[in-house]
Amino acid sequence: MRTRFRVAAYTALATAGTMVGVLAATAVIAGGMTLPDAPGRAQVIESCMQCHGVDVILARPRSPEEWSQTVSQMIGYGAILTDDQYQTVVTYLSANLDQPEVGTARAFTPQEPAAPAEASVPEGH
Repeated sequence: MRTRFRVAAYTALATAGTMVGVLAATAVIAGGMTLPDAPGRAQVIESCMQCHGVDVILARPRSPEEWSQTVSQMIGYGAILTDDQYQTVVTYLSANLDQPEVGTARAFTPQEPAAPAEASVPEGH
């Protein structure tokens, strides 16, 4: 009986280790996009990438308040995080994927629409 338990436990640990490795690889490979290398990255990979690809995480920068709300919403959907893990994830996302300030390279600057071309009518028509 104990042998079966040990085998099951080792299998579970091996599977979990493999999943973390696959998720980490996915964080780097997905469409050439990567999560910034900073403290908390491993926790984001472990916690968020069970359901989301890196493209989803990088798709829309958010303010720290929005990241807090988003992570809380994911917990409501079933994500399991301790208080410390929650804080680590929100801190990482807020520090590395925050909304850019206007005037910075990451900021979205809408372009003014091009002026309509003036129609020219050839002389004599």
